Amino acid sequence: MTKFIGMIGFGLIAKVHTKILFQKKNYVNVVLVKKERSINDVESFFDNEFSYIPKITSSYEQFFKEKIKLLFLCSPPQTHFFYLLKALDRGISVFCEKPLFWENQISFEEIKNRILKIRNHKRLSLLVNTSNSQFADEILKFNKIKKIKFLKFVFHTNGSNKFSDISVDLLPHGLSILIRVLGSGKISNLESNILEFLVKYKFLYDSADIEFEFMQGDKIEKKMIIQLNDLVYRRAQTGFGSSYKVHLICEGGENIENIIDPFQTYIDFFLNGYTQHQIDLFNLELMCEILKGKTC
Repeated sequence: MTKFIGMIGFGLIAKVHTKILFQKKNYVNVVLVKKERSINDVESFFDNEFSYIPKITSSYEQFFKEKIKLLFLCSPPQTHFFYLLKALDRGISVFCEKPLFWENQISFEEIKNRILKIRNHKRLSLLVNTSNSQFADEILKFNKIKKIKFLKFVFHTNGSNKFSDISVDLLPHGLSILIRVLGSGKISNLESNILEFLVKYKFLYDSADIEFEFMQGDKIEKKMIIQLNDLVYRRAQTGFGSSYKVHLICEGGENIENIIDPFQTYIDFFLNGYTQHQIDLFNLELMCEILKGKTC
Protein backbone atom coordinates (compact mmCIF):
# COMPACT_ATOMS: atom_id res chain seq x y z
CA MET A 1 0.00 0.00 0.00
CA THR A 2 1.35 3.44 -0.91
CA LYS A 3 1.75 6.07 1.76
CA PHE A 4 0.00 9.45 1.75
CA ILE A 5 2.32 11.80 -0.19
CA GLY A 6 2.46 15.58 0.03
CA MET A 7 4.35 18.00 -2.21
CA ILE A 8 5.31 21.60 -1.47
CA GLY A 9 5.95 23.75 -4.51
CA PHE A 10 5.03 22.70 -8.03
CA GLY A 11 7.60 23.91 -10.53
CA LEU A 12 9.51 21.88 -13.10
CA ILE A 13 11.35 19.65 -10.62
CA ALA A 14 8.13 18.78 -8.79
CA LYS A 15 6.57 17.70 -12.09
CA VAL A 16 9.54 15.42 -12.77
CA HIS A 17 9.17 13.80 -9.34
CA THR A 18 5.42 13.46 -9.79
CA LYS A 19 5.83 11.62 -13.09
CA ILE A 20 8.40 9.22 -11.62
CA LEU A 21 6.15 8.57 -8.62
CA PHE A 22 3.18 7.88 -10.90
CA GLN A 23 5.22 5.37 -12.92
CA LYS A 24 5.94 3.60 -9.64
CA LYS A 25 2.23 3.65 -8.72
CA ASN A 26 2.77 6.19 -5.95
CA TYR A 27 0.43 9.14 -6.27
CA VAL A 28 0.76 12.66 -4.90
CA ASN A 29 -2.24 13.18 -2.61
CA VAL A 30 -1.93 16.83 -1.62
CA VAL A 31 -0.02 19.83 -3.01
CA LEU A 32 0.85 23.14 -1.35
CA VAL A 33 1.27 26.05 -3.78
CA LYS A 34 2.39 29.59 -3.02
CA LYS A 35 -0.59 31.43 -4.50
CA GLU A 36 -4.23 30.52 -4.87
CA ARG A 37 -4.20 31.48 -8.56
CA SER A 38 -1.77 28.60 -9.20
CA ILE A 39 -4.32 25.99 -8.15
CA ASN A 40 -6.08 25.82 -11.53
CA ASP A 41 -2.80 25.28 -13.38
CA VAL A 42 -1.78 22.44 -11.07
CA GLU A 43 -5.23 20.85 -11.37
CA SER A 44 -4.95 20.98 -15.17
CA PHE A 45 -1.52 19.37 -15.09
CA PHE A 46 -2.67 16.41 -13.00
CA ASP A 47 -5.86 15.97 -14.98
CA ASN A 48 -4.07 16.02 -18.34
CA GLU A 49 -1.10 13.87 -17.28
CA PHE A 50 -2.63 11.37 -14.88
CA SER A 51 -6.45 11.73 -15.09
CA TYR A 52 -6.79 12.49 -11.41
CA ILE A 53 -6.62 15.64 -9.27
CA PRO A 54 -5.10 15.70 -5.75
CA LYS A 55 -6.04 18.12 -3.02
CA ILE A 56 -4.39 21.48 -3.74
CA THR A 57 -4.16 24.36 -1.29
CA SER A 58 -2.28 27.61 -0.76
CA SER A 59 -2.61 27.33 3.04
CA TYR A 60 0.25 25.58 4.80
CA GLU A 61 -1.91 25.23 7.93
CA GLN A 62 -4.49 23.30 5.92
CA PHE A 63 -1.77 21.33 4.13
CA PHE A 64 -0.24 20.05 7.38
CA LYS A 65 -3.64 18.94 8.68
CA GLU A 66 -3.52 16.16 6.10
CA LYS A 67 -2.22 12.73 7.15
CA ILE A 68 1.02 13.10 5.20
CA LYS A 69 3.66 10.39 5.66
CA LEU A 70 6.09 11.36 2.88
CA LEU A 71 6.84 14.93 1.79
CA PHE A 72 8.58 16.15 -1.36
CA LEU A 73 9.92 19.64 -0.58
CA CYS A 74 10.32 21.41 -3.94
CA SER A 75 9.82 25.06 -2.97
CA PRO A 76 12.64 27.68 -3.15
CA PRO A 77 15.65 27.12 -0.81
CA GLN A 78 14.74 30.06 1.45
CA THR A 79 11.52 28.21 2.46
CA HIS A 80 13.13 24.81 3.12
CA PHE A 81 14.04 25.22 6.78
CA PHE A 82 10.57 26.44 7.79
CA TYR A 83 8.73 23.63 6.04
CA LEU A 84 11.31 21.02 7.04
CA LEU A 85 10.78 21.68 10.74
CA LYS A 86 6.99 21.74 10.29
CA ALA A 87 7.21 18.31 8.69
CA LEU A 88 9.73 16.76 11.10
CA ASP A 89 7.72 17.95 14.11
CA ARG A 90 4.82 15.91 12.71
CA GLY A 91 6.90 12.80 12.09
CA ILE A 92 6.86 13.24 8.29
CA SER A 93 9.78 11.92 6.22
CA VAL A 94 11.15 14.62 3.89
CA PHE A 95 12.71 14.39 0.43
CA CYS A 96 14.26 17.86 0.11
CA GLU A 97 15.49 19.51 -3.06
CA LYS A 98 19.02 20.88 -2.75
CA PRO A 99 20.33 22.79 -0.97
CA LEU A 100 19.06 21.62 2.40
CA PHE A 101 18.34 25.32 3.07
CA TRP A 102 19.78 28.69 2.07
CA GLU A 103 18.94 32.38 1.98
CA ASN A 104 20.94 35.11 0.24
CA GLN A 105 21.53 37.13 3.39
CA ILE A 106 21.75 34.26 5.87
CA SER A 107 24.51 34.68 8.45
CA PHE A 108 27.14 32.14 9.32
CA GLU A 109 25.82 31.91 12.88
CA GLU A 110 22.28 31.28 11.67
CA ILE A 111 23.50 28.47 9.41
CA LYS A 112 25.28 26.86 12.39
CA ASN A 113 22.17 27.18 14.57
CA ARG A 114 19.90 25.67 11.93
CA ILE A 115 22.24 22.76 11.24
CA LEU A 116 22.37 22.03 14.97
CA LYS A 117 18.59 22.15 15.24
CA ILE A 118 18.18 19.70 12.37
CA ARG A 119 20.93 17.37 13.60
CA ASN A 120 19.39 17.19 17.10
CA HIS A 121 15.78 16.75 15.98
CA LYS A 122 14.29 13.68 17.65
CA ARG A 123 12.22 12.73 14.60
CA LEU A 124 14.80 13.33 11.89
CA SER A 125 13.98 11.48 8.64
CA LEU A 126 15.49 13.31 5.67
CA LEU A 127 17.03 12.78 2.25
CA VAL A 128 18.39 15.67 0.15
CA ASN A 129 18.23 15.23 -3.63
CA THR A 130 21.91 15.21 -4.51
CA SER A 131 21.25 12.34 -6.91
CA ASN A 132 24.06 13.08 -9.36
CA SER A 133 26.44 11.50 -6.85
CA GLN A 134 25.14 8.20 -8.29
CA PHE A 135 27.23 8.85 -11.40
CA ALA A 136 30.36 8.81 -9.25
CA ASP A 137 29.25 5.45 -7.84
CA GLU A 138 28.94 4.05 -11.37
CA ILE A 139 32.43 5.26 -12.32
CA LEU A 140 33.98 3.80 -9.17
CA LYS A 141 32.22 0.46 -9.67
CA PHE A 142 33.44 0.33 -13.27
CA ASN A 143 37.07 1.30 -12.61
CA LYS A 144 39.62 0.20 -10.05
CA ILE A 145 41.14 3.49 -8.90
CA LYS A 146 43.61 3.13 -6.04
CA LYS A 147 43.81 6.81 -5.10
CA ILE A 148 42.03 9.94 -6.33
CA LYS A 149 44.52 12.76 -6.76
CA PHE A 150 42.37 14.97 -9.02
CA LEU A 151 38.61 15.46 -9.29
CA LYS A 152 36.88 17.84 -11.69
CA PHE A 153 33.14 18.34 -11.98
CA VAL A 154 31.63 20.43 -14.79
CA PHE A 155 27.89 21.14 -14.75
CA HIS A 156 26.28 23.45 -17.32
CA THR A 157 22.51 23.60 -17.20
CA ASN A 158 19.55 25.81 -18.03
CA GLY A 159 18.28 28.23 -15.42
CA SER A 160 17.92 31.88 -14.48
CA ASN A 161 20.43 32.10 -11.60
CA LYS A 162 23.40 34.45 -11.86
CA PHE A 163 26.68 35.03 -10.02
CA SER A 164 26.83 33.26 -6.60
CA ASP A 165 23.21 32.11 -6.93
CA ILE A 166 24.51 29.62 -9.51
CA SER A 167 26.60 28.12 -6.72
CA VAL A 168 23.62 27.92 -4.38
CA ASP A 169 21.81 25.87 -7.02
CA LEU A 170 24.63 23.66 -8.36
CA LEU A 171 27.35 23.47 -5.72
CA PRO A 172 25.49 20.77 -3.70
CA HIS A 173 25.80 18.44 -6.70
CA GLY A 174 29.55 18.92 -6.95
CA LEU A 175 29.96 18.49 -3.21
CA SER A 176 27.88 15.31 -3.18
CA ILE A 177 30.22 13.80 -5.78
CA LEU A 178 33.25 15.02 -3.82
CA ILE A 179 31.97 13.41 -0.60
CA ARG A 180 31.01 10.18 -2.39
CA VAL A 181 34.48 9.86 -3.94
CA LEU A 182 36.74 11.17 -1.17
CA GLY A 183 34.65 10.98 2.00
CA SER A 184 34.97 13.51 4.81
CA GLY A 185 37.86 15.94 4.33
CA LYS A 186 38.99 19.52 4.77
CA ILE A 187 39.11 22.35 2.24
CA SER A 188 42.19 24.53 1.87
CA ASN A 189 43.72 26.92 -0.69
CA LEU A 190 40.29 27.91 -2.02
CA GLU A 191 40.22 30.03 -5.21
CA SER A 192 36.97 31.27 -6.72
CA ASN A 193 36.03 33.04 -9.95
CA ILE A 194 32.43 34.25 -10.01
CA LEU A 195 31.05 35.77 -13.22
CA GLU A 196 27.48 36.51 -14.28
CA PHE A 197 26.85 33.13 -15.89
CA LEU A 198 29.94 31.12 -14.91
CA VAL A 199 31.37 30.10 -11.54
CA LYS A 200 34.66 28.25 -10.98
CA TYR A 201 36.32 26.93 -7.83
CA LYS A 202 39.72 25.38 -7.20
CA PHE A 203 40.83 23.99 -3.85
CA LEU A 204 42.59 21.20 -2.04
CA TYR A 205 40.45 18.59 -0.31
CA ASP A 206 42.97 17.06 2.06
CA SER A 207 45.67 16.23 -0.53
CA ALA A 208 43.45 15.97 -3.66
CA ASP A 209 43.14 18.78 -6.22
CA ILE A 210 39.51 19.74 -6.88
CA GLU A 211 37.99 21.84 -9.65
CA PHE A 212 34.31 22.79 -10.03
CA GLU A 213 32.86 24.62 -13.03
CA PHE A 214 29.21 25.67 -13.01
CA MET A 215 27.37 27.50 -15.77
CA GLN A 216 23.73 28.46 -16.01
CA GLY A 217 21.60 30.24 -18.59
CA ASP A 218 18.37 29.86 -20.52
CA LYS A 219 19.99 28.93 -23.83
CA ILE A 220 23.30 27.29 -22.96
CA GLU A 221 24.10 23.73 -24.00
CA LYS A 222 23.66 21.29 -21.11
CA LYS A 223 26.83 19.49 -20.07
CA MET A 224 27.95 17.27 -17.21
CA ILE A 225 31.52 15.98 -16.93
CA ILE A 226 33.15 14.02 -14.11
CA GLN A 227 36.92 13.58 -14.17
CA LEU A 228 38.73 11.32 -11.71
CA ASN A 229 42.49 11.49 -12.26
CA ASP A 230 42.87 10.88 -16.03
CA LEU A 231 39.42 9.31 -16.50
CA VAL A 232 36.96 11.76 -18.10
CA TYR A 233 33.25 10.85 -18.31
CA ARG A 234 30.49 12.90 -19.96
CA ARG A 235 26.81 12.36 -19.27
CA ALA A 236 24.77 11.50 -22.36
CA GLN A 237 21.09 10.76 -22.84
CA THR A 238 19.21 8.93 -25.58
CA GLY A 239 15.46 8.93 -26.05
CA PHE A 240 12.81 11.03 -24.36
CA GLY A 241 10.03 10.71 -21.83
CA SER A 242 9.72 7.44 -19.94
CA SER A 243 11.89 5.59 -22.49
CA TYR A 244 15.08 7.67 -22.19
CA LYS A 245 18.41 6.11 -21.24
CA VAL A 246 21.37 7.69 -19.45
CA HIS A 247 24.99 6.84 -20.34
CA LEU A 248 28.48 7.92 -19.31
CA ILE A 249 30.72 8.39 -22.34
CA CYS A 250 34.43 7.98 -21.56
CA GLU A 251 37.06 9.94 -23.47
CA GLY A 252 39.54 7.30 -24.66
CA GLY A 253 38.04 4.54 -22.53
CA GLU A 254 35.09 2.24 -22.09
CA ASN A 255 31.60 3.74 -21.84
CA ILE A 256 29.13 2.95 -19.05
CA GLU A 257 25.78 2.23 -20.70
CA ASN A 258 22.14 2.30 -19.60
CA ILE A 259 22.47 3.77 -16.11
CA ILE A 260 19.29 4.00 -14.09
CA ASP A 261 18.31 7.68 -13.89
CA PRO A 262 19.72 8.96 -10.55
CA PHE A 263 16.43 10.81 -9.94
CA GLN A 264 14.60 7.49 -10.03
CA THR A 265 17.22 5.86 -7.82
CA TYR A 266 16.96 8.56 -5.17
CA ILE A 267 13.17 8.45 -5.17
CA ASP A 268 13.40 4.67 -4.68
CA PHE A 269 15.81 5.28 -1.79
CA PHE A 270 13.33 7.67 -0.20
CA LEU A 271 10.29 5.43 -0.71
CA ASN A 272 12.24 2.56 0.88
CA GLY A 273 13.11 4.64 3.96
CA TYR A 274 16.77 5.39 3.20
CA THR A 275 18.29 8.50 4.82
CA GLN A 276 21.79 10.02 4.95
CA HIS A 277 21.55 12.80 7.51
CA GLN A 278 25.24 13.18 8.23
CA ILE A 279 26.21 13.31 4.55
CA ASP A 280 23.49 15.85 3.73
CA LEU A 281 24.45 18.06 6.67
CA PHE A 282 28.15 17.80 5.82
CA ASN A 283 27.33 18.80 2.23
CA LEU A 284 25.73 21.99 3.57
CA GLU A 285 28.68 22.63 5.90
CA LEU A 286 31.12 22.48 2.97
CA MET A 287 28.82 24.76 0.97
CA CYS A 288 28.84 27.21 3.88
CA GLU A 289 32.65 27.12 3.98
CA ILE A 290 32.97 27.83 0.25
CA LEU A 291 30.33 30.58 0.10
CA LYS A 292 30.83 32.12 3.56
CA GLY A 293 34.51 31.39 4.10
CA LYS A 294 33.92 29.85 7.52
CA THR A 295 33.80 26.31 8.87
CA CYS A 296 30.62 25.18 10.64
